[in-house]
Amino acid sequence: MPLWVWVLLILAGVFLLLLLLFRVRFRLDWEGGLRFSGSFDCGFPGFNRVFKFPSVTDSTEIAEAAPAQSEAEIPPAGNTQEATPQPGRKPSKPSFNRNRAQRALFLFVTSPSVLRGLIRYGLRSLGMIFRLLHLELSGVLSHSNPAQLGKWAGYWYATKPFVPTRRVNVEFDFERRSTSLRLHARGGFNGAQALACLLLLFGSFPWFLLAKKAWRSWRTPELRGWRKLVFGWMHKAPKSSR
Repeated sequence: MPLWVWVLLILAGVFLLLLLLFRVRFRLDWEGGLRFSGSFDCGFPGFNRVFKFPSVTDSTEIAEAAPAQSEAEIPPAGNTQEATPQPGRKPSKPSFNRNRAQRALFLFVTSPSVLRGLIRYGLRSLGMIFRLLHLELSGVLSHSNPAQLGKWAGYWYATKPFVPTRRVNVEFDFERRSTSLRLHARGGFNGAQALACLLLLFGSFPWFLLAKKAWRSWRTPELRGWRKLVFGWMHKAPKSSR
């Protein structure tokens, strides 16, 4: 093989190795109410950078930045007069048909095939992202009445065979005499998995369906039935003045 092919293969191998070594891990802990915490770390082995939240921000920096921002938003005092058109010039007619574009857009967004395609893509994307995150959920439940907590434990163990126990787990704290629920979530992925997920999301998007429907809606933007009524009502509705 030529030398440039070997160079490309070596660069591709190095890039793939870096993607496999780059890892992202996260953890979320909810203790009930507004008490929550978490951590997020990413990087290569031995060079990870950890972020913990909630983070505490310095109130003095925010107070100092607010006046500067408000001063920057004040418009200059000069040149307040609006530009008036010169006499003798006729305003040029817009070449873009706004009403036709609005009718075509309304016909496009209310198309059943477009809605079905986007809903299927959304559900498929959620499944891909959930598998990418390798999310593991665990909870600790306690109650002031041990008998009630025992009933809940019985319900959980009855439905446990139908739940992926490797990803979801619930524990019952009979020693704690107060009603509380604590949830913990953790997961992670590497760079190669993230790149593969992005490529799948991009490739599975219904580009051809949306482009075909948009072209048909633009060519024949005729509204009939309930679409015509709704579109006419939207245009006749008074617009709120700011």
